[in-house]
Amino acid sequence: MKKSILLLLLTIFLFRLDAGESYNILMISDTHFGGADTFYTGENAALRTKKNIYRADLAMKHTRAMFADMVRKSDAKTRFAVHCGDIIEGYTKNQETHEKVLRESFALMHEYFNKIPLYFVKGNHEAIGIGGKKAWENVGVPELSGISGKKLSKSCYTVRSGDDLFIFLDYSDPGYPEFAKNVLDSLTFKPRYVFAVIHWEVVPFYLECKKKLCDVLAPYNAIILHGHSHRTQHLRYEKNGGTITTFSIGSALLPEVKDILPAKIDRDLPFYIKSLERKVARYPEMQKILRQDSLPYVTYYTEYSTKNRWQGYARLHISDEGVFAELQSGDLSEKPLKIKLTR
Repeated sequence: MKKSILLLLLTIFLFRLDAGESYNILMISDTHFGGADTFYTGENAALRTKKNIYRADLAMKHTRAMFADMVRKSDAKTRFAVHCGDIIEGYTKNQETHEKVLRESFALMHEYFNKIPLYFVKGNHEAIGIGGKKAWENVGVPELSGISGKKLSKSCYTVRSGDDLFIFLDYSDPGYPEFAKNVLDSLTFKPRYVFAVIHWEVVPFYLECKKKLCDVLAPYNAIILHGHSHRTQHLRYEKNGGTITTFSIGSALLPEVKDILPAKIDRDLPFYIKSLERKVARYPEMQKILRQDSLPYVTYYTEYSTKNRWQGYARLHISDEGVFAELQSGDLSEKPLKIKLTR
């Protein structure tokens, strides 16, 4: 009897030694800070109104409350936070204003995320408008260098968390699939999970660089974290003997938080496919690629948005049992919705 108990204890001890790390990360995207500093021109000129400036300021108050909630719910297992791009609204009147908005936005995030790192990727709004590209080079890239601990010339970098690898990619750099491939080819360890963090949707793809990234990531059963769509979605894509799981979050809060709807589960894949085809209808060559070379490999789709109005943040739980997401809407009084991202 004593021998059996000793053997059981030894087995439990060895299992604990072999078990991987369990930890959490926080995930946000598309905060679009600096709305009051935007300078819309052309067809968007009508958006530059006192009412919309007021609404942008009001939305900022709610975003601050959301950040505070994220920090308040952090614990010893919360390792870092991830922002999937479109930190700012952009469209500023000159480079100087664009740099000002970037610096103020980074300072705001540091104000809340001062005990855990906040890693981020470049979104399309980070370098949009007059002087935006140069402003990003002057402010965004040095900020990335500081948080990554590496001297960067571009907006791609990696972070290792135990036996998990996070690859942060610049959607606007056509060489980002090669960056991911070079990183994975040079690994000296076998990763438990490979995460790719990028701003825009990768699956289903309708650009060649997206297809290349899928081919690189599929053998690792990678998980792609992204934003851009302002929707909270979960999708699975199977090809090349591997599975790619994508998860997006939207964090652009409405000024009227009471109008944010709770997360609703919708598994209507055919409707999603039709919406994508409508989205690229004005680009016939993209529609052809989307229909013929991507959608047949999409095997699972779930949306947690309702008419683009569900917004908030996610807390990802990462362990040997899988990757789980806890969704918290901008209405912080609501109970979080827990889902499993991996199989």
